[in-house]
Amino acid sequence: NLRRATVEPGAHVPYRRSKLTMLLRAAFEARTGMDGGVVTAMERAGTADAPPASSQPSDSAEAPQTPPPAVLFIAHVSPLRSQAKHTVNTLDYAAQMIQATMAERQRAEFDEVEKWPAKKLVSWVSQLDGGKYEHIAHAFARCSGKMLAVEYREDVAQWVRAAGGTDDDANHIYDTFRALHQKAKAAARRKKSAGST
Repeated sequence: NLRRATVEPGAHVPYRRSKLTMLLRAAFEARTGMDGGVVTAMERAGTADAPPASSQPSDSAEAPQTPPPAVLFIAHVSPLRSQAKHTVNTLDYAAQMIQATMAERQRAEFDEVEKWPAKKLVSWVSQLDGGKYEHIAHAFARCSGKMLAVEYREDVAQWVRAAGGTDDDANHIYDTFRALHQKAKAAARRKKSAGST
């Protein structure tokens, strides 16, 4: 539950359920930042141990980057038939950890538009074309930016019709969002290629 909660945006993370998880909080909160670096809870709070700016080297040569911190998970299983129940529980837990880690990696690859939560998406639709679609914006509360990016046009049209809009409204919102999404993807590709050179 703890690992899944740390990768869900805005989710409550139950660290206080165990002294062990309280001690390992910094390891659980290591996240991939927007620029591909790792951001820990201490860095987000501004308390990371970093040398003052004046002590940084002034020459153009870049300092060697330290590798990002990693959390190693070891699942210990037993070949004994009498321990089968514990082995199955351990393997289930390991599978959940892998799934949470994969979701976190995929989320780190999202562009800016795909990162939009449902609230931001509804706000964007409400403000589109000077508030023309505000009366049907609530139809988009069911999805995030990533979900809308992979949604079929006809499904979006059904949501809009159910909210009292027309097919033209749905097509305009869908096409405008797709164009915005394509720009965000192109910007993310440029940023990634500039970072790799």
